[in-house]
Order: sequence, then structure tokens, then C-alpha cells
Amino acid sequence: MSMYKNFDDESLAKAFPAAMALAIRRAIARTGTDASVLDLQRSPGGDEVEMVEVEKMSLSSAYAIDYFVDNLSTLAADRSRLQSLRRRSDRDLFPLFRNALEPAYGMPSYLAAHDELVDAFGIGQNFVAKHRVLVVTGEPLLARMAGPAIRAWEIAKALAPEHDVWLVSTVGVRREGEGFRASRETGTSLVAATEWADVIIFQGFLLEFAPKLHTNSKILVADIYDPIHLEQLAQGRDLGPERRSMSVRKTTRVLNEQIARADFMLCASDKQRDFWLGQLAGQGRVNPAVYDEDHRLASLLAVVPFGIPDEAPVQKRHAIRGAIPGIGPDDKVIIWGGGIYNWFDPLTLLRAVARLSERHDDLRLFFMGLKHPNPGVPRMRVAWQAQELAKELGLTDRVVFFNEGWVPYDERADYLLDADLGVSTHFHHIETAFSFRTRILDYLWASLPIVATEGDTFGTFIRQCGLGRTVPAKDPAALERALEEMLYDSDAIETARASVRVFAEGYRWSAVLRPLVEFCRNPRRAVDLANAITVPTIRTRRVKRPRYNPLTDLGNARNYLRVGGVRELVRRVCSRLKNILGSPR
Repeated sequence: MSMYKNFDDESLAKAFPAAMALAIRRAIARTGTDASVLDLQRSPGGDEVEMVEVEKMSLSSAYAIDYFVDNLSTLAADRSRLQSLRRRSDRDLFPLFRNALEPAYGMPSYLAAHDELVDAFGIGQNFVAKHRVLVVTGEPLLARMAGPAIRAWEIAKALAPEHDVWLVSTVGVRREGEGFRASRETGTSLVAATEWADVIIFQGFLLEFAPKLHTNSKILVADIYDPIHLEQLAQGRDLGPERRSMSVRKTTRVLNEQIARADFMLCASDKQRDFWLGQLAGQGRVNPAVYDEDHRLASLLAVVPFGIPDEAPVQKRHAIRGAIPGIGPDDKVIIWGGGIYNWFDPLTLLRAVARLSERHDDLRLFFMGLKHPNPGVPRMRVAWQAQELAKELGLTDRVVFFNEGWVPYDERADYLLDADLGVSTHFHHIETAFSFRTRILDYLWASLPIVATEGDTFGTFIRQCGLGRTVPAKDPAALERALEEMLYDSDAIETARASVRVFAEGYRWSAVLRPLVEFCRNPRRAVDLANAITVPTIRTRRVKRPRYNPLTDLGNARNYLRVGGVRELVRRVCSRLKNILGSPR
């Protein structure tokens, strides 16, 4: 009677039939009576039934159910009144219980029936708030981490208080988890990790490594905040025509397969969401079943931007001012966060800084990183061009400074808080239109005014919210004026800093990850996939393999050995041999 009045519709539908069955088992178990003792059978030749005495307790549940039926009309009125007052679902309340499915009795036959009924009626998915969540990234989890690894780390940290979380890198791990397990898994151990999980949140190429996920019933969350097929258009320019074409085709196929299989997807901005909805529609995922469940399709694709820590940054030491030879404690420091990639435009920035430094001898520009921490990401041509131009303009180690490595994740505040201004300059192309610059999140965290090229999502935010200044692409004069204002106009600087502080509050990890946290509290298969609606299979014709280059492999081998050790190097060698000799996939 208590269950009927108080459970919401979803919980009642799941639990009530099993509860009645378990009530009968409880009565039988408490009397020690079972079917073999009663042995109630019709006599072979007639209609008479053998009369057997049984304990009264064994019939208590039958009478209780009958009493429930007698009072059903009154109970129905009570239920209607109580449910009308609800403000939270049962799923919101279950985390308040130590264990919402803890058995009330310890008799072996009762416990066995309890577990069987929970499984048979799928009660565990609704009543157990704590799930086994696997987060997978293709980036190394080291002291120095790039954006995708940082995002995976913060997702795992946000989910760990409510779930059993396992963060996996397919490349390398040299960090201890913060309330969650973190390890490197590949091959069969990666497949075993996917089998352990109830919910799998992944970036990149997981479906390539664990193909059974295409057809099993695991709940998959695809983190497609980075449109890697657009990124490869620019990043692949240094690969040559054949390898570039293959790279774009491969990443497009991988993303299409993720979209076809994922139960829930994450993107980084509203503009990016419009882009992905187009691709979803082309894949057949915008269909009547999904639309009828949620006209906005938020249950299938949610905006989950890159975030910033909830805690304010704390500087433990000066990492730039007075620490880098040539940069004094009172110099004006512009910081370029992250690496230098082909879709960025550091060359226009260098020319603007060169002109501005003629009027301000205290001006300094610091690039935080040149070499990506993932050995699979090569140093790009534009990084070399930037270093060459800085030398040509006479700026190197005088006005412009390059950090050859990569700043450790836990030490980035020491660099950011030594800066006066954050900068991000890029070209106008398709990657720009749908990008979400993670480096700008670090500027927000450190309350830095921002100067950036217009044309992307953050360009709009900077202009509309007064976070700094935006400039046209490839316009050194406009960039020079914006840099000077944000470095030397105290009123403009303070206004921008105040706006940055307000704007940043909406990008705390605890805020931006809320849609994912809520999904993991009540994970479910996408309605169209659960109903087996046919989704088109995307096939890409085979592309001619690029010519084998042993010098490239030697360079990669050194990087793999540095990041993942001998085990990672051996795995990569075996994979390369399969590619050269041919493989079934």
C-alpha cells in the first residue's frame, strides 16, 4: 500500500509486479514451507484434492494482497493527491538512500528471489542511482594534458561522487584518479572495461577498438565537442594529398558511426549543435520516435561546453615574470594558451606585436606550448613558421618567447596569473566557424581580458559580453590597436575583467556538465535505437594507403616510448605491421 501511494509512475510500473511476487516468497520463506512440503496435486483418477495443513503465516501475503484490493479505491485517491504534490522524481530521491534496493530479510530463498526479480523486471536501472561509468579518451593522462584529456578528466571527477567511475586512456596514464580509477587499457583489456560498464562516455575511436559496441545494448555517450573531421582539413595539410584525404575520410566515417550508435551526444555550443543536428538528420537519427519523445531533441544531443574549475586559480610561483630570462616582474605579458596549430594565425599576431613593441618596450608575448603532449599529434608547419618569423623580426627571446614543451595541467595557473592579456588569433575557415577554443576558458578562469579574431563562437561572446576586443582576420593594424587598449587603458581593462568574472560563472565545470550528470542519474537507450528503428549504415570506399615512410615511424617510436613506455611502443609496432601487411578490418 505504501509503494502504491508513494512511488512515481515509472518506479511503480517497474517494482509493483515484482513486489507482489516477492511478498509470496517472503511468507513461504518465513514459515520454512516450500512446494515440496505442500505437494498439492490432483489425485490421478478424480477431482479430489489432498488436504494438507500449512502454517497460517504462509498465507499472510495472499491475505495482504487481497486486503490491498479491497482498499484500492481509497488508495487510488491517496495516490492521486500525493503524486500531484510531487516536485522531484524518484530518480532524484534515490541518491539520498544508502541503498534503495537493500533486501529486508536475510533468508537464502528470499534473497535469491529478490535478486532474480530485480534482474527480470529491470528494477536495478531505475532504483540504483549508482552506475558503473566508463570514460574513455584517446589522449594521454599525464602531468601535461591537452584539451580532450582535460575534458575527460573533469567528466570523471564530476561523476565520481555519485557513481563508480573508471577513466581510461588508450595511450598512457601517469596520474592518480581523484575519487575514480584511472588506467591505460588497450586491446582485450579495453574490451573488458567496456563490458564492466553500464554507461560509456567516449571521445575518438573507441568503436574501432571495441566493435561489439555497435550491436550490444550498452548505453553510449559520444562526446563530439570537437568536430575532428573539420579539424583534419587544416591539420592534415602537412601530411600530403593522399594521407590528408585518407585522414578526413576516416574521421568522417568514425563520427558517422558514433552518431549512428550513440544514445546521447555532447557538443560544445548552440552553433555547433545546429551543425551536428544536420549531420544527425542525414544519418536518420532525427526521426519520429526521437521527435515525439522530445521536440527539442535535447534528450539526444545536449550542449556541454568545455569548462573551468569551480575553484579560483591560485599561483604557487611565478612561472613567467622574473622566471623567464628577458621577462621582468613589471612587464606587460600577452599569453598564447595551448599549442600552435595550422588553423591558428600566430603570424599576424607577431607582426602586430612587433609594431606595438616599438612604442612600448615593456611588451612581452609568451607562447605556452609548441609540442602537443600526445605523440600522435605532429608539430605543425605554422609553429615552425611562427618561430622563423619571430627570428626574422628580431623578437625571439627579447619580445617573444616560446615554451618548447607543454605546461603541466596543475601548474597552468602559475603561468596564467603572470599574464595581463589572453590572445587567440585564427584564420576564417570552416573549422573556425564551429570551433570552441578551450584556451579561452583558461583566460576566463584567470579573469584575463581577451583579444581574439572574430568569426567563431567566442568571438561573438567577447563582443556581446564585453570580455575584451575582437578583430578581423589577418589585420595586424586592428590587432595592434586592440592589444594596446587591453594592455595600457586601465579603465577598459578593468571593465573587461569585471565582465569576464561575471561571464565565467556560467562555465564552471559543475554548471556545464549538468546535462551529463543528470543523464547518468537515469541513463537510458535512445528511443529510436531501443525500438530498433533502422539507421542507415555509412560505408566509405577504401582509399589507397599512403606510401610507407620509415623516418616518420622512427620519430613516432621515440614519442610513444616517452609517453607510454615499452608496452605502448610494442603495441604501436604491432599495429603498424598489421597496417602494412593488411588486416581484416
